[in-house]
Parts: sequence; C-alpha cells; structure tokens
Amino acid sequence: MSASEETFVNLARRVACEPQEYNSYQRRWSRLFILAEEEPSAANQFTLIRASFPACLAEQGWYSYFGQRTASLLRSPSVSELRSVEQNVLQKLSKRFAAFSGEFRAQSKHVTPSRSGSSFRTIGIDLRPLSIASSRKRGIGRYLVNTFRHLAPLLKSRQIVLLTEPTVEVDDELKLLFDGQNVSTREFGPGCDHDLDLFLLTDPTPVLTGKRLSKLPVHNCPWMSIVYDFIPLEFPELYLVGNDQLVDEYLENVETLASKSVAVFPISSYIGEQCQSLLNLPADRVVPIFGGVEDSFFEHVSNNEDSASRNYPFFLYVGGADARKNIAGLLVSFAEALPSLPDDCKLVLVGEMTESKTSRLLSQLNLLSLQGHVIGLGGVDDDKLRSLYSNALATVFVSLSEGLGLPALEAMAAGCPVIASKTSALGETVADAGVVVDPLNSSEIAAAMIEMANNSELRSQVSQKGVKHARLWKWETVVATLLEGMERHAAPKQRSAVRSRRLQVAMVNRSNVWSAPGGDSRIMRQMQSAAALREMDVYFPSTRNQLERADVIHFVNMTLPAQFEPVAQIAQSASIPLALTTLYEDWPQFLNASHESFSVYRSFLVGETGFESIAPGLRKLASHSPAKSVNFTSALDTVDLFLACANSEADRLRDDFPHIGSRVSVMPFHVDPPQTADSNALTSLYEKLGFEEYVLCIGRLETRKNQLALLAALQNVDVPIVFATGGYTPQPPYSKAVRMWKRQAPVRFIERIPWNVMSALIQGAAVHALPSFYELPGLVHLEAAAAGVPVVASDWGAIEDYLPRQHFHACDPLDLESITSAVTNALSKRPAPAAAQIARSYSSEKLANAIHSAYESLATKNNFASTRNKNTKIQLQSAHISGGVHVAV
Repeated sequence: MSASEETFVNLARRVACEPQEYNSYQRRWSRLFILAEEEPSAANQFTLIRASFPACLAEQGWYSYFGQRTASLLRSPSVSELRSVEQNVLQKLSKRFAAFSGEFRAQSKHVTPSRSGSSFRTIGIDLRPLSIASSRKRGIGRYLVNTFRHLAPLLKSRQIVLLTEPTVEVDDELKLLFDGQNVSTREFGPGCDHDLDLFLLTDPTPVLTGKRLSKLPVHNCPWMSIVYDFIPLEFPELYLVGNDQLVDEYLENVETLASKSVAVFPISSYIGEQCQSLLNLPADRVVPIFGGVEDSFFEHVSNNEDSASRNYPFFLYVGGADARKNIAGLLVSFAEALPSLPDDCKLVLVGEMTESKTSRLLSQLNLLSLQGHVIGLGGVDDDKLRSLYSNALATVFVSLSEGLGLPALEAMAAGCPVIASKTSALGETVADAGVVVDPLNSSEIAAAMIEMANNSELRSQVSQKGVKHARLWKWETVVATLLEGMERHAAPKQRSAVRSRRLQVAMVNRSNVWSAPGGDSRIMRQMQSAAALREMDVYFPSTRNQLERADVIHFVNMTLPAQFEPVAQIAQSASIPLALTTLYEDWPQFLNASHESFSVYRSFLVGETGFESIAPGLRKLASHSPAKSVNFTSALDTVDLFLACANSEADRLRDDFPHIGSRVSVMPFHVDPPQTADSNALTSLYEKLGFEEYVLCIGRLETRKNQLALLAALQNVDVPIVFATGGYTPQPPYSKAVRMWKRQAPVRFIERIPWNVMSALIQGAAVHALPSFYELPGLVHLEAAAAGVPVVASDWGAIEDYLPRQHFHACDPLDLESITSAVTNALSKRPAPAAAQIARSYSSEKLANAIHSAYESLATKNNFASTRNKNTKIQLQSAHISGGVHVAV
C-alpha cells in the first residue's frame, strides 16, 4: 500500500469510526471507499470515484490521488465491465481531477498548417467578446478595442470578415474600428468560413457554460488565437468548483484551442509559458504579443477635474471583483496600514466594486471600521479614470494572478506609482518600474502603502520610472507582432479546390419548433449532433439565402404542408437534394379515437356522466370507423429520400405510397440515457415532490398522449402521478381537463426542466407510463428503459420496433382495465436488465452512421435534382382534418 493510499484508507476509517463528526456526504464517501477496498470491482470503484469529485474532505493530495485511481481503472481490463456511458463519465472525471490537482494537460492532437510563411488574403475575426458595449471598457474588451483600432489600418489590402453571433448587430462604435470597403460582417453559421484564409479567435476560454469552441462552425481554414490567461486552472477551487458542466466545457475548450490552433498569441511571456505547458504547443507556435497603453493616459489631469479625488489623499484600485483580484487581501492590508497613513486617507475602488458591493464585503470581512475610508465608485469613464490615476498616492494592484495587468500600465503612463504583485504576469509587466510585493502577505502590502504615502521622494522616483517604462508598451508593437505571426503561420486556401469543406445541411420544420418544443425538436437536435460526429454541419435556416446555401435540405415532419411546400419549391429551383423525415403516424387508427375519448372524459368532468360510465364509453369507441387517411398525392415526387424512424413506419409508407418504395430508408432515433443521479440529487427530488414512489408520465398534454386515461385508470390506485409536460400544449382545453382531474393520491405537474433534473426525475420513478394512442416510438419510453425504469406503453404505436414486447408492459389506450393492470404489474416487478441494454444500444454513433450515409448519398448522387419532374405540382393537402387537432409529433 502506497503512502497516499494509506492516508485515505485511514481517513475513511476515521470517518466511519466517528460518524457524528461528519456530514452525510462525507459518511457516504467513507462507506463507498471501504466497500471499494473490500470488494474492488469496477462498479464499486466507479461509484467511489464519482462520489469523490468534488472533494468532500480537505485532505491534501485528494485530487491527485483520485486522479491516479481513475487513470488506473481506465487502464484496467475490468473497465470493460462498465457501460460505455460510465466509461465516458470516467474520462470526464479523470480530466476534472487533473484540473483540480494542477496536472491537467491538453491531450488533443494538434493540427499542423499545410504550409507556412505565406501571406493571407481574407481573415475572419471573432467579434463575440465585443458584442456587449459595456464590456469594451474593461479587460478583454479593452484589450481588443485597442488592438483592432491599430490593426485595421494594416489590413487595408486584405479582406476582413467580422464574425458575430446570430441576432447580434455590429454597432457604430465597432464599425469605426474597422472602417473601410474591405470589411464585411457575417453570422457564425455553416459555410461562414468558405472564403477565409485564417480565423482569429479572440476569446478562447470564457468561464461560461454554453460557449463551446467545438461548436464554432469554422473548419476550412487555420485557427489562431489571442490567449489572455488560464486563471480557472490556476484557481479551480475559486472558479470551477460546484459546476460540473462548467468544468467539462472549460477543459474541452482548452483542448479544442490546443487541437485547432496553428498559432497562439499570449499577452505575456507568463501566459506563453502556460501555452507551451498546458496546450503542449511547440515554442515556435507561441508568439507573445504583450500589450500597449493609449496615448491619452500620458496626459496628466489636474486634481480639479475630479471631485472624488480633490479633498483627500487616496490609494486606487482599478479592475474586476472576482476572487483572484484579491480585493479582500487589499482591504485587510489597507486596514493594517491605516493608522500609519495620512489623516483622512482613503482607498478608492474603481471597476466592479460599487458602493453596495464594497459595504457588503467590509461587513463579511468584519472590517466595518473602514466604512468611510473605502469608496466603491463602480465603473467610470476614461476621463475620470485618468484623473484618478493622475492624483492617487499609488495604484495598488495585488492580484493573485494576471495575464498582463493593463491597469498597472495605464497607471504608470499617467504618472501614478504602482504597487503590484510580484507573481504571474504582473511581475514582468511592472518589472522594476514599481514596487512589487507578495500578494498573500498583508504586512508587506501595508508596509509598501505606508512607505509610498509618507515618502514623496519615493513617489516621484517611482512615478518617473513608471512613465518611462509605460512608453515602451505600444499598441503599434502589439499589432505588428500579431500581424507578423499571422502571416508566418497562415496557409491561404487554394481557391480551385472546392470539396475540402464539411457538408452543409439545412434542416427545416414548423416555425415554432423551438418555442413550443416537442418530440420533433429533440429529434432535430439529435440529428444535428450526430451529423457533427461525422464532420457534417446541420443548421436551422431562418432566411431563403441560408436555405439555398445548403448542400442538402432536410425537412422534418410530412404533416406540415404550409411549411413544406415553399421549402420543396426552393429545393427544386436551386437543384438541392431534398430529404424528408416522415414521422408518418397512423392517423386513421388513433385520430378519431383520441378526439372522441376526450369527449367521454370531459362529460365526466363537467358532471354530465358518472365515473362508472367512462370505461364502457371508451369500449364503444374501439368499434368506430377509423378516420379518413390524409391524401398526399404527387407531392411526394419532390422528395429524394424518405427517412422513417422504424420498420413499421417504412412499411406503412410503402403500402400507402407504392411509387416511393425505393426511396424509403429507416433511420432509427438515438436514445439519450438519463444522466446518473446520485443519492443526494434523488433525496432532494423526493423532498421537493413530497413522496418517494411515483408513476412518471412524460409528454405534452394533448389528446394523442392520452394522459386522462392514466388518471382514470389509476383513480383508485394509491400511488402519486408526476406529469412532466414540457410547458407547452397544442390543446389548451385538454391540458385544462388533465389539470382539473381529482384523485385521492397526489398529482404533480412539472413544466420545462433541464436534462440533469429530468434525469433524476426519470431515475427516481417507480414506473414510466404513457398510454398514448400512437408514438414513433416514444423516446421517453426508451429513455426510461435505458435508466432501468419499468415502462408501460400502448401497443398501438411503433415501440415494438425498438423494444420487444416482453421488455415493456403493454396496454390498450381505450381499455382502462388494461392500463391499470399494466401499471400495477410494473410497480411490482423490476425490469429485466436486457431492456436497458437494448434501449442503450440506440447510440449516437449508430445514428451518426445512418445520417452520414443518407446525406452523402444525396450529396454525391449525380444529377439528383435534374432527374426530378420539374413540373410536379406540390399538392400536399392539409393534415388538419375537419374538427381535429394538429397531428405533428
């Protein structure tokens, strides 16, 4: 046993022996650790490792030890005993442990430029960090505004494409930065990089979720990036703890930066060294560009121009308010120095520290004695900032880490002495032109403040050295270095080569597919993600131009004639291949039954009939005539490839439309297994619901989903029901009826919730029951099965194409007794492991292969569009049958 392992064995035993001294999370960790030691199976090891991030005890070496343990399990043959989703979780945990132990290094394969030393003609510039005007006055925004202001004149002979997020407009301030005929703007989207020689990324590692670099649709030109810092990896406990999604996305961004960048431009030598280490980049691809100072800061401003600095001596802080800025340490140091400072001396905080934030922080630090001596000004304009710099005793900038330290340079330019950290990039930025201190030593900071306040000769010397030093930092030098680096690593496109880019697929559906999400919304996202796995881009166009830019047009849901007709016409006129995901439901079977059953339930709800009349009323519907089938006639001649989700659906298409048989293909959906929920998440869920056993029913409230049948069937069954509705219904009267239903056992309604919460909701369920009139096949059933939850499903739909009948509890949507029996049987039995295995087999990889085959067949088949009947009239008749309800998924 190694020394580190012995440490944790003893720690786990100590917790077990003294449980009253520890919380429930720590006690659970201890039990899992001991179990994994006694029975070291892959499953036990996996459960322990999951419970060990983040650290629940402040034991030194925690993350390093469990990182090694995770790596050992991943290398072990026993890892094959774990499901693929669990192995993926282990991979993520391995990276998290490495990040928190300071051992993370990007593992991505680096791209190598095809040739170097050639000038570029067209550059795409990432404008996202400047999309919010207020962000341009500080930090990254301030750095980029100055860089672009000086870079734009040097690019007059090149083409500049400013890339923005959709819906973000380039305002007048940004237009002035890039004023010229050679500048255009473009949204990030498929094909946005078709003419670019290089792409300049300007904010590679934001500490935000939802900003994944891997999603940027730039694939056909070299990436280069300005790099500011890796602060979250220096202080993960301050910036990453408590948000697993943020950890994973940040680390993914670092690896994407490493794998895609042919060159990076760090803003200091300190960050350059981190680029070589963390990104594993060779030195010749790391080009430090440093920073500059605007000329206006060298202009001294008299005291009279700023009333806030007129009547008292003061120290100044300029910057953000996040943890690494060490404002708490600055306040403690100021309190220590205050008795030895001039009378009425103050500390002025500029930037994010407003008056209210300052007051709260002083209270938290128990430094209320500083009230009146510390002023939180918040943000100020540049004129006022220059005045503050010009009249302060010193700017005190004792951050724990900085990528450059622009405020220190600006202060020196204004003649303001600087007291700064000797660590990180601040040491090289300030050098010997200021007083450098240990940011963790409050006494050292306080002594520097006292000396600076009481020694006018020192202030003068430091001021003069600072101005001289600041004049060496020029934006012209920054952009010259940047431009030279871009030219050295650029690889201009060969304009004659057409087919090196990714396939572009425009996917279209109903106009409210995102505002009123349903099964079709999820299917579209699945296909987009699957296509990306095979280097294809699926996008959702909002304009005709975006549609015509596609290599393939893919329409989803054949029951939408108003939307489908113009799309089909555009595909024909532009000779673009057209695919159609049919979602061809068996309307004749369910449509009349679903509407008429609603009438039966509604009669009971309004008091016209008794509860005992519901079951016989539903039985009568089973003998009624089916609805009239929808007539599509020759509209289907415009489609090149029909994509059914199941064999039964494909068979119905071929039976109803024999002439399209050769163009029908089956593309099974992908099942997203719910995320594994830990016991804490489930306990929290049960507390919020008020019970631990419940029947879950996921689906928007509409007649086809048949939730009223579930309520009626379980009227006298003492088990709660939880409806997860998605927050949208196409049939408000039906939704109202479901919500009006009264039963003795509790009923809860949950609207739209994130996937991690939905995962816990599914895993916590005793049964998932949805006696729908028709599903294709019902992704929620398969997700529940993948989580090991028993499934009650109607046998009217296509679920048997995915999950054999013996692996779910079948019911008839018009037979309440069969629904009751199916649910009670499911409650008394655990599902066979085979059900979960089958559901999980519908992987993203399988969908990716299918969608790649479909799209490539359309894109490469000769003269696809020209073989169509150009005179075919699109005659899709309405799928809104008289008196009915929209039947889309």
